[in-house]
Amino acid sequence: MLVRTKSEAAAGVFALIAASLFAGWTPGFERAALEGAARFTDHGGYAKAVLDGSPVSPPPAPRVPAIEIGDGALAVLAAVAIAMLNLLPRRSPKLKGPVGALLHAMRDSHSGHVGDYVAWLTFGVAAFSAAAIVLMRG
Repeated sequence: MLVRTKSEAAAGVFALIAASLFAGWTPGFERAALEGAARFTDHGGYAKAVLDGSPVSPPPAPRVPAIEIGDGALAVLAAVAIAMLNLLPRRSPKLKGPVGALLHAMRDSHSGHVGDYVAWLTFGVAAFSAAAIVLMRG
């Protein structure tokens, strides 16, 4: 049986999607976001502004390569596809092979109990941290 989403939850999802599309299509938004990120990560500029009280111009904003935009779009499409496959009713035709096994494992791991989600969050943070340590050492 397909569980219906409450209208309040759906409204929140659609509001976030609309806000992200609006931000992405607003002229100058990308440049302002990149300049803000460069200013935020400029440690020397922060120190000079705080200790000397003088305004510091931000460093030039980095350019985002087109390949990174494509990678991001591909990741979003993959996430949407996996979510849509998980919304299929359990009585739908069984998917065979590795895709079916993956979806079955994902459904079994999402029990709805808060403790399970905390455990998965802890596992994800640990896995991400381990990957970051390995990548930073290399």
